[in-house]
Amino acid sequence: MSRLFVVIPAAGLSRRMGEPKLLIDLGGKPMIAHLLETLQASSDVSRIVIVARSDDSDLLEVLKQHAHKRLTVITPVEEPPEMRDSVELALAALDLWESPTWEDSWALLPADHPLITPETFQNLCQGWKDSAAEILIPTVNEKGGHPTFFRWPVSEEVARLPSDEGLNSIVRSHPSRVVNWPSNAEELLFDLDTPEDLERVRQWWSQRHIGD
Repeated sequence: MSRLFVVIPAAGLSRRMGEPKLLIDLGGKPMIAHLLETLQASSDVSRIVIVARSDDSDLLEVLKQHAHKRLTVITPVEEPPEMRDSVELALAALDLWESPTWEDSWALLPADHPLITPETFQNLCQGWKDSAAEILIPTVNEKGGHPTFFRWPVSEEVARLPSDEGLNSIVRSHPSRVVNWPSNAEELLFDLDTPEDLERVRQWWSQRHIGD
């Protein structure tokens, strides 16, 4: 039976936001809590690996509060300089712990895309299971979002990337391996980097929860 592992890079410094974006309150919960609850509710997810900075004590405390048997937090001694480095650490750990086979897969879900709903995530997982693609990218109005799904063998390519290239180069180098998964779920595009992004998210949240 195939397994799905979710990799969450969460070692950023939130410079453009001006405050720790994963801890911003939305609906009475930190942003990262919404993401964890969606993933932990899914029976399709075998393991979640989050890479966080060892000195990010506030985030680590929130993650501790949401401890789960399928959740593992990695805090490398040296701060990962780029998202690609965090992903590489998580994949190496999964390779050691889980001994994945070619039948398994992994999903990249940056922590600053925190508001994917359980329904959207489950629909996307089903789309992935029904697909024979090596890489699947959700799209909204032809714009690519996250999570992005990969067959496990693609993980070997991450470690071989030149130091100056990011994960996007894997997608761009072999477009024939990629399938787009069209959706109208706007939250797949939410990239929480700036105060303007935050305002957009709050407006979306308010519209979804009118009358709650």
